[in-house]
Amino acid sequence: GLITTHLRTPGAPVDLSASVEIQRAIEQLEIVLDRGEEVWRTHWLIGKGWHALGNSDKALASLQRALALKGNDPVITRELCGILLELGQSQEAVRLAEETTGNDPLNAELLGNLSAAYLIDGQVTAAQKTVRVALKQAPENQVNLTLSKLIDEVAEGSRPQPRSLFDLTSAVQD
Repeated sequence: GLITTHLRTPGAPVDLSASVEIQRAIEQLEIVLDRGEEVWRTHWLIGKGWHALGNSDKALASLQRALALKGNDPVITRELCGILLELGQSQEAVRLAEETTGNDPLNAELLGNLSAAYLIDGQVTAAQKTVRVALKQAPENQVNLTLSKLIDEVAEGSRPQPRSLFDLTSAVQD
């Protein structure tokens, strides 16, 4: 429960106010793994704990293991894509987002994530097309509306090309 109360959205700043408690929770979950009780949810929680602490590399490894154990899961892949984009690994994020969206091609949230991955990967035209499809599915989705505006600004040259999710989220705050 401690980790889930301190979740961090990919691209958001790190809040280390509960870092000691989160680190303890990770250690306790790792004891569970050491006992041979390997389940996807344990890896998921460890990954989200590392992410809350700002260690995207360790979060990525844990969430990749969770995905390997659970199989194709849009929640896990969405988080993985966000972390990949934080780390600037846009090609892998695009691959994973395309695969996930292919399983649910009308999901506006997944389409928005794919749009962000395309944008960070430099595929601005694909990002524009994809976010438009997302907005057709959910025209009131504020995240996708903001993303669409940012993509258009990059396309017209009035905003620099983001290279990571941190670049993109800092653009939202402008």
